[in-house]
Amino acid sequence: MKYKKSGYIKLSTKLTIIFVILLLIVTVIINLILGNFVRTIMNDSTEKRAKETARFFAKINRLPFERTDYFALENNTKELLKQDDIIFAEVYDLDDYKLTLSNRKKIFLPDSMIFKTTADIVDIYKMKVGYVVVGFSLEETRNAINKMQIMLLLIILFVVILLTTVISMIIKFTVNKPLTLLLESVNLVTQGELSHRVKIVANDEFGVLSHDFNQMTLRLKNTMTLIKNIVESMPSILISLDNSGNVTQWNQSTVLHTNIDRDKIIGKKLWDFETPFSDYKCYVDQVLKSKKNLEIFRVPIHSDATLYKNISIFPLVDQDISGVVIRIDDVTELVNKESQLRQAQKMETIGNLAGGLAHDFNNVLGGIIGTISIMKFEMKNQDNMEIAKVEKNIEIIDNSAKRACEMVQQLLSISRKKELSFQTIDIKKVIDNVLKICSNTFSKNVELQTSLPNDKVLVCADSAQMEQVLLNLCINAEHAMTIMRSSREDSGGILRISVDKIF
Repeated sequence: MKYKKSGYIKLSTKLTIIFVILLLIVTVIINLILGNFVRTIMNDSTEKRAKETARFFAKINRLPFERTDYFALENNTKELLKQDDIIFAEVYDLDDYKLTLSNRKKIFLPDSMIFKTTADIVDIYKMKVGYVVVGFSLEETRNAINKMQIMLLLIILFVVILLTTVISMIIKFTVNKPLTLLLESVNLVTQGELSHRVKIVANDEFGVLSHDFNQMTLRLKNTMTLIKNIVESMPSILISLDNSGNVTQWNQSTVLHTNIDRDKIIGKKLWDFETPFSDYKCYVDQVLKSKKNLEIFRVPIHSDATLYKNISIFPLVDQDISGVVIRIDDVTELVNKESQLRQAQKMETIGNLAGGLAHDFNNVLGGIIGTISIMKFEMKNQDNMEIAKVEKNIEIIDNSAKRACEMVQQLLSISRKKELSFQTIDIKKVIDNVLKICSNTFSKNVELQTSLPNDKVLVCADSAQMEQVLLNLCINAEHAMTIMRSSREDSGGILRISVDKIF
């Protein structure tokens, strides 16, 4: 396939045009130089002949001039005028008096076309007694010069045409052919035919360029194959769209997820198909407009079982490419493992607190059991029990039972396995619940202090998660002040919880 483009001119044509222009310039210069040279030679030849003719005319007129034979002078003049290139011939004495009459042909030429020369008439004593004037026509000489220039120009033009033809053929085979092959290969590679290779036809710069182009194409093909394998092997769903929402990339994971082959959707609008991604159009438009990444984590998708997806949308901001890439990752397993880990951490925390809570719980149960034993004893040994004493004992039992219930509820709130529930909560209440657990379980050498604002501290969070996080921090701090200290260091310290508004 030929490489064609609007306004495209082959390099061989450009080189030929440049060479022809240079040859024409050289031709004009040579023609001017040779023309001037030929003109000078022919003018010199004409002048030389004219001077010789004038001297001969003066010589043959010496005797008639001495004898004052005007008839002979006139005949000599007529004989001289029979020559085609002589226009006039005149004989003068020393007083510049013209002695001949029939001295001029009826030829009208400008002065620039007439060469006038003189010669002296001398006697036998070499004394000047008169002179002759002869006028020569330069028309024939000029015509001969023009013919010579035309012939010279034709010869040079023939040489130029011949050299142009030869050089065009040389350029065609040495420049145009390898360059055309290279351009065709570039066009094929641009269309995606990365397996194509340039045929190397010359062992010169074009051969080196063709070899390097083949190597570059091979590396490009390997790179594209590697990128394609990476994209196709990724478990993530990868979709790339242009500015109009047309699909430009549709990897294998997307095919498996949607059951839509890439050949059916590549180059078409994603929103024209019924896919799980139709709800993302607003997000894509937002990214296209803002040119900023958009990431949505752990989006629940309810089917037979709840699945969780991370959705990432990235803008393509290359100079020549514009659009977005949608990446969707299945994080269901990660969410489940994190949930199991949090539950394990809760149970570990409960295990660490079990000892201290068991002691306090025994104290509560002891108070209840002791009070009931006293009431039984008094009921057996007294006929009439005082109502006030009974109410007091019942109040003790009631307070102890409520205390036990609070302790159980705190443990249940920490150990309960449930989905995250984000709602508006007061951090101060969360801290109070954690402090109650800490005060019952921590070493008495650790002093608990708080610095809380008077107003409510409202945040959007999961209360159980907040209690778990805060309790873990407190346990770590208590361990750092007690069991993690060496025997030579004093055990205990101050654990302070403070809440400040920073904006």
